[in-house]
Order: sequence, then structure tokens, then C-alpha cells
Amino acid sequence: YDAFNFEWIVERSAPNDWHIDAHRHDALLQFLYIRGGGGQVLIENSMIDLVPPCVIMLPAQTVHGFNFAPNVDGLV
Repeated sequence: YDAFNFEWIVERSAPNDWHIDAHRHDALLQFLYIRGGGGQVLIENSMIDLVPPCVIMLPAQTVHGFNFAPNVDGLV
């Protein structure tokens, strides 16, 4: 079990046409740092614009999904 995972958003979202379906993680706290581009994040039932620079914290068991702009620059 890895206690820490790091990945660039473009690595996961580009192959999925910049979309990550709504999902949740039972025991994972997630931080995203968006430093360029943008998009939208779904948190529970609210769609929120990602306006860089910004940091998003998603507690475990929070339903979330993403629509990223193709020029997004950031990490999870």
C-alpha cells in the first residue's frame, strides 16, 4: 500500500477525453493543484469552475468528477 501518490492531471485525463466520471475513494484524501488551464469539478451535487491557480481538497468518501480543459496544467 502506497501512502502517497503523485501524477500529472494530463496523464490521466487526456486518454479519457479530459473527463473523469463521478466516483469516490473510500480511504483516500486527494489534493489537486491547478496551475494553468482549468475546467470544472463536480463535488457531491455541485459543479464548480476551476480557475487557476487553485487547490482543491477532496476528503475520503466525497463524490467527485472532472471536466478538464485540454490545456490544463496541474497535479494530483
